[in-house]
Amino acid sequence: MTEFCEGGTLFDFLEENKHYRIDEFRIWKILIEILSGLRFIHSKNYLHLDLKPANIFITFEGSLKIGDFGLATKLPILEKDFDLEGDRNYIAPELINDKIYTPFADIFCLGLIILEIAANIILPDNGTPWRKLRSGDLSDAGQLSSDNISMFLHHHASSAGGCGGESNHCLSSSTTNISSTHSLTINSSASNLFTMPPQNPVNNSTTQLNPPATAITSGTPATTGSSSGMSNKASARDLIPPWAPEFLTSGDSMNLDRLVNKMLRPNPFDRPSASVILEMEECVIIENRRKAGATIFEGEFGPPDD
Repeated sequence: MTEFCEGGTLFDFLEENKHYRIDEFRIWKILIEILSGLRFIHSKNYLHLDLKPANIFITFEGSLKIGDFGLATKLPILEKDFDLEGDRNYIAPELINDKIYTPFADIFCLGLIILEIAANIILPDNGTPWRKLRSGDLSDAGQLSSDNISMFLHHHASSAGGCGGESNHCLSSSTTNISSTHSLTINSSASNLFTMPPQNPVNNSTTQLNPPATAITSGTPATTGSSSGMSNKASARDLIPPWAPEFLTSGDSMNLDRLVNKMLRPNPFDRPSASVILEMEECVIIENRRKAGATIFEGEFGPPDD
């Protein structure tokens, strides 16, 4: 019997939100829920081998379920001529080059999924960009950690300057809209590696949409025509909630970047296991803080204490 997941797939969710950058708190929730599924699968000595957003399903509550076990394989693999590969966009290099089948192949797939979500890009399926990702070279991917302080200050400025007092509405925006008519400051360093999802036409000529969304860098947050409220950043920083996880408020946190780099190491035995990642301080903090499913927005820094 197959469980019905009303929320569709993670692919559908990303497609619906392709014009936005998802907040880092939710990215960690997505990571944790998929890792929890992988930990169980691997504990039973199975490999999924086809992990990708289209095979991850979303329940009505916003929780994630790993599905489509058509390529799943039981360890140990005794067949000498065993040859099984998943989606080329997400496949680990050792499956192609050396036919090494370990749980770390699924970790590599998940690393690419998190990179895809955090950078808001379409993964390459061939060519130099594809090879660079599998050689451990992520230099063109840009920053994955979302710099939540800059995002929070930007939302606060918007609520102070253009929402007519409806601050809750403004602060509920969980992502940076790259298809709006606001002028954006964007770094194009990743444009030679990744392909952005197609954008809706925009009439305002000042909006730069060609470079990837990975692009909004620390220190140069997206800006709107109204900068009211940003003149005194110190006072705005005081509005950051006291329950906010410290690693999301440092302003220069690269925790997510470092983790993804480890998950995408070319040597599979250099990658961390699902259990090791779930025991990381960041994962423990997010898991203890969260109150809703992975795809549910709970604020830039998560929900308040009870």
